[in-house]
Amino acid sequence: MVTLSGGAYTFCSIDTGRGARIVAEGPADVAVVGAMHVSNVSMSGPSATSGLTSRDLRLFVNGDQVVFARGARVTATLCAPNAQLNIIASARLSGSFVARLIATERIRVSGPP
Repeated sequence: MVTLSGGAYTFCSIDTGRGARIVAEGPADVAVVGAMHVSNVSMSGPSATSGLTSRDLRLFVNGDQVVFARGARVTATLCAPNAQLNIIASARLSGSFVARLIATERIRVSGPP
C-alpha cells in the first residue's frame, strides 16, 4: 500500500499489481510523466477515514495510456489529454475522467444519487 499524506507528487509511471492500494490521507496532486495502469482488484483514492472526495485526488497523466483493469476501483479526478483511457469491464470509477480517447468494454454509467 502506498499512502499519500497530501501535497504534490511526481511519478515516471504508475503500474500497480493485483490488489495494490494507493490511498490519499490529504488532498493530493499526482503528476504521472508516462503511462498509468491500475491492475485487477486494485484501489486508488481517498482513504475511507480521510473525509476526502474524488475532487481531492487529482491525477494528471502526460503519457499515452491509462488502463483501469477488471475490478479496479478508482476514486479521483483524472486529466490525461494525450492518453487513451481503457476501462475494462467491472472497473468501478467515481469522479471525473478526461482523456484524448476513452475506450470501454461493457460498462454501466450512473450519475449522482
